[in-house]
Amino acid sequence: MFPNPARDGPPPRFDCGIAALALLLLVGGALAGIYFLNESGAFAPGVYQETFYLRYDAPSLPNMFLANYGYEDGNHLHFIGNFQAYVLLSLLLLLLYLAIGPLLGIPGPFSRCFFFWSLVTMMTGGALLITGFSLWVHSGDAAYGVGFSGINHELMGFFVFTLLIGAEYMVGRRRWSRRHPLFFTWVAMIAGMTIFLAWVEFSIRMDIADIGGINAAHLAGSILGFTLPSVVFLVQAWKGSTRDTGGGPVREESQEKNNAF
Repeated sequence: MFPNPARDGPPPRFDCGIAALALLLLVGGALAGIYFLNESGAFAPGVYQETFYLRYDAPSLPNMFLANYGYEDGNHLHFIGNFQAYVLLSLLLLLLYLAIGPLLGIPGPFSRCFFFWSLVTMMTGGALLITGFSLWVHSGDAAYGVGFSGINHELMGFFVFTLLIGAEYMVGRRRWSRRHPLFFTWVAMIAGMTIFLAWVEFSIRMDIADIGGINAAHLAGSILGFTLPSVVFLVQAWKGSTRDTGGGPVREESQEKNNAF
């Protein structure tokens, strides 16, 4: 009735890459299903069918995610578009991690699964933060609310994702000195978010949020709020893998690689 390790062998290992891909496919399939239901009029028929925009005064919770705030036309599928955008970026980072993660010797108790848990955190906690932030920002000024509710997807999703990476990094490098330059990772993240918000505020005030069909606020958020902290993290991980940590898996991996050559 109960598994016998001596007879049955070790349990199957959890494949983090497959799990992360399955999570992305699940979320993507759900988004696509909602999109087609909305387009066919089968989802909330007759009420707020134009867009997936947040609206704080909607009559019910499902309609809040389908309501267009301040406009009858335009900004169609804004909410679903932004969510898909950082899911796709997450997929690209997943492929990057699977390619170079083992070479960098990224440590931590969830070293094989850190991206899977990052996705879970980003898509759950990030969704809650997105909703709360949107409800807080929508103050009645349609133009201001529309501008800000577009950027909070990148802001909250990437912020939560970066926090998880930082936590993993701190746990994995617990043997390092307290003067470890992880401090610069957090400085980069905070500076990126500050510049990001300042740019969004400036672009909205100057009415230059859209340039050539590309939303400059979203682009700035992706670069400053996500790429910069992630690159700093990878650089610090690479530098850490070359240091003597007083023992541990990273130094042992480095010694094994040196012995192999």
